[in-house]
Amino acid sequence: MHMGKKMKAAIIFAFIIIMITTLFCISSMITFAEDYCTVTVDYLYSNGDPAYESYIAVFQKGENIDVTVRNPEILGYTPKDSLEADAADETVTELKYNNISQDYKITVYYVPREVPYEVRYFFQNISDDLYTENHSLDESLYKGMGLTGSKVNAFQKIDGFTQLFYNEDAIAADGSTVYEVYYDRNYTLINFDLDGGYGVEPVYAKYGSIYTIAEPVKSGYVFSGWARTNENGEYINKDGDKIDKAEAEENREKFTTGTIPANDEYYKAVWKAEQTDYTVVYSVQNADDDGYSYAYSVKKQALSGTLVSGEDDWSDAKFTESLEAGTTSDIAREFLEFNSDRTDKDRAVEGDGSTIINVYYDRKDYDIKFYYAWKKNDNYYISIETQNYYKGEAPEDLKRLYNMPENEQVMVEKLPQVKDKEKYETGFDLYSPDALKPEGEFYYIKFRARYGQNIRDLWPLEKLEPCIATSNSGSSANPVHVGDILFFST
Repeated sequence: MHMGKKMKAAIIFAFIIIMITTLFCISSMITFAEDYCTVTVDYLYSNGDPAYESYIAVFQKGENIDVTVRNPEILGYTPKDSLEADAADETVTELKYNNISQDYKITVYYVPREVPYEVRYFFQNISDDLYTENHSLDESLYKGMGLTGSKVNAFQKIDGFTQLFYNEDAIAADGSTVYEVYYDRNYTLINFDLDGGYGVEPVYAKYGSIYTIAEPVKSGYVFSGWARTNENGEYINKDGDKIDKAEAEENREKFTTGTIPANDEYYKAVWKAEQTDYTVVYSVQNADDDGYSYAYSVKKQALSGTLVSGEDDWSDAKFTESLEAGTTSDIAREFLEFNSDRTDKDRAVEGDGSTIINVYYDRKDYDIKFYYAWKKNDNYYISIETQNYYKGEAPEDLKRLYNMPENEQVMVEKLPQVKDKEKYETGFDLYSPDALKPEGEFYYIKFRARYGQNIRDLWPLEKLEPCIATSNSGSSANPVHVGDILFFST
């Protein structure tokens, strides 16, 4: 009971003391405010955060104030009297007040200033995947200036390399920032268009590495060098400008080793043609069908890549030389006609000697006449017994028939009729040796066949109707099958 009363009395006493103290302080402040003025200089970063502890000065009212306050130095920042772009540097703050009568508050802003930083470049090695610092770039790339707290874009496009990610730390105020940037080597393609040659493969390797190639080979050609092209095969110069083929080949480069470039490159082989063999094959039309058979061949020469055509230059001598020992042939140029339409034309000569030019010859066609009967003095005659064969041209052959001995001919009652007329041409030739003798009519069967053709099926045996033969005296005789013995000429 007594303890409770004492506690309550202590609390009341403490409260009274606090109230008395508060009233005293308020009274003192009122007295201070009535007698003194305060000048405060705040130091802030541009974002409004405190940069340094504020400067506070107290002056008695009515005083004339002329005080210079040196603003604190903060590494990497410059004091400014405002945040305007054209704000002046504020290394000191001047406090000048005549008969000061009120409080003042001044703000000094600290804005970032440019400080140095460094960049170190590391390039991937050619021989492995490690990195080595590079010092061969332009000097301006290794050092720079940047605003305190900002971040530097240390990216530099370097031919032949790809930049990796790096830690973009803000620039330290003390200028100690060092960026380390790493670059991987690109893989670059060197492509070779061999234009029909062989022996060189495309090269795909790290930029800066050394490569070696062989000289390409192309049968019938000599390698002259490499002409530059773009990826579309168009000729270009070293600057990438399009040029014509002649200029590109004139500026050709010849190399078997080099350094992998920073960008893809394309080349096309330049070749110089050499004299190259090609084969000319001569073929002759078959006698009994429309196909052609090999006769002989010869070797000729021309520059690789040039166009050649078959010519009408058959040689009987070379054909004879090509025949197997002990064999003969009656084929000769006089019985052949050059087939220009079928013969090869404008074929390019391949450098490997594989070009074949085909030359074709057709067999000549000949008319064949079979004189199966003739008429003299209004009488019809055919030959008997003797097989007379005549080869030549009228009228000499007809003269021989006209003057045939009586024992080699027989008179018939009428002109024999030709069977299968649609298969033959029929008619008669007139002949009279002189004006004193009567004219003779010589009846023939005619067909056309090519040289060497088997005409067994065309031979007009049994192609005439039988007729009754009579003797020259008019007595009857045995029937004769006309056509067993015939005359013909070509």
